[in-house]
This record gives sequence, structure tokens and C-alpha cells, in this order.
Amino acid sequence: MPFCPECRYEYVEGTTECPDCNVQLIDKLPPSPEELAHEHNMHLDNSPLVLLVRPNDNQQAFMINDALAVSKIQTWSHSSPSGKSRVDNSIYVLEDHLEDARKVLASLNLSERGA
Repeated sequence: MPFCPECRYEYVEGTTECPDCNVQLIDKLPPSPEELAHEHNMHLDNSPLVLLVRPNDNQQAFMINDALAVSKIQTWSHSSPSGKSRVDNSIYVLEDHLEDARKVLASLNLSERGA
């Protein structure tokens, strides 16, 4: 069954585009933030992963990840085909580190939706 990479909704076979998100469907969903954390043996009972930012491109994603690493903020990155002209890069942090991560983003003059 095809899935939307944006809203993660499952569609019937033969559907090729998500009518809500206007993106091409994919055959298999990428891991959710919780699944990514489980793969990294993280226990998220007290602090779930939250979306920090969706950078505009891979270069911006590397710059943000590097800046967060210097600040000792662990990140989880996720990339998936978005059906658009670019790859959807998403950077997640633990909710407990969100405020600090936002300060790092502000120092880079980037918004949380990308620049």
C-alpha cells in the first residue's frame, strides 16, 4: 500500500499522490521519530523527540547539525523523498533540549521552518 511521506496516511493501491499534501506517495514509510529513537536505544518516556527544523537543503542540514553538536545537543535527522524538487530533511531533538536548540538556530539566523 502507498503512503504519504508528509502526513503518513495510507492509501489504496493505485493512488499516486496525496490530495492533502500534494506530494507523490511512497511504497514504504520512513521510520517515525519514535522508531528512530528506538533504533538508537534511546528511552523517550520522559523526553520525546520533537521536530526542530526542516532545512531547505542538505548543506543547511549539515550546518545546523554541526552547530547543535558543538552545543552538545544530540540530533536525529530524517530524510525522505518529498515528491517535490528537494528532499525533505527533518531534524529532531529531545523535547528537554528544544529551547537550547532553538537558541542555536536563532544564532544561525534560521527559522524553525528552514531559511
